[in-house]
Amino acid sequence: MSSPSSRDVHVNAALSQWAADYENGNYLADLIMPPTLVDKRSDVYYTFSREDYTTVLDDELGPDSEANETGYSQGTANYSVRDHGLKRFVPDAVQANADAPLNPEQDATDILMNRLMLNREVRCAAVMNATGNYNAANTSAAANAWSDYTDGDPIGDVHTMKEALPPAPNKSKSILRLVLTEAKWHDLRAHPALRGGGESLPVVDEAKAASILQVDEILVSDADRNTAAPGLTPVYASIWTDTNAILTRVPRGTPSGKQSGIFGITFRWKATGSGMLVRDWRVEGRGVMGGTMVQASFSDDENVVQDDMAYLMTGV
Repeated sequence: MSSPSSRDVHVNAALSQWAADYENGNYLADLIMPPTLVDKRSDVYYTFSREDYTTVLDDELGPDSEANETGYSQGTANYSVRDHGLKRFVPDAVQANADAPLNPEQDATDILMNRLMLNREVRCAAVMNATGNYNAANTSAAANAWSDYTDGDPIGDVHTMKEALPPAPNKSKSILRLVLTEAKWHDLRAHPALRGGGESLPVVDEAKAASILQVDEILVSDADRNTAAPGLTPVYASIWTDTNAILTRVPRGTPSGKQSGIFGITFRWKATGSGMLVRDWRVEGRGVMGGTMVQASFSDDENVVQDDMAYLMTGV
């Protein structure tokens, strides 16, 4: 007579402790084009000229003469938010029948928010990687790629980028960030110029590399996107451009008053309070028991406000 096997004494059921899930890589949009809440869906903001702060004028004053009169230019620019939202229907029958750790309503909310943030990341990357968004003097191509450990010159290239940016003496209001993809970061951290001249020495971390390059932070994106149409075999690619390096000034905290050191900012309509809105409502006419429609939305405008406060270098 045979004994019961392990399969005979157990009926397969869903694990209640965990489920196999995915998350995308780290999103950089909020760190590069940080959101600031605004009262109106569209409005204007004031702009000033760099020329007024750098032009030397004759200020010599004689014993009985009048001071030369000077002026300054002041302009305005516009923002206008666009609405972004996605929704998902969750049947009551599915919610009631779900095994732990599943919670279909919460799972739907998480996926909706990720898809909205994914789209925002793609929009931000498109803005930051478009040469037309930069002052003409703030884009160039590297002479050699950073993967070229003989002729590649990442320290010199970053120095070129820094030199092109206007001064920002108030360090408490802005921060200088270098933006790279994961692939380009691996080239940079292993470059002999950052390893003391030898490929046998340990590779550097972000803090050490930032210190050598004299930037405040290095931001590395490993987030990707599926470039295939829905339903087709997925094709995954980096959201940010592997061959580009971006050096950008970003405000510390929420911009207020007159502030310099802002390449790009996200104007977010604050009618919902925090600017991000998740809501749900009953839908009785679907399924056996009806269900809940879950929707996530926000209203944003990713806007370039000072086109000379960042630098785009291609071919790195």
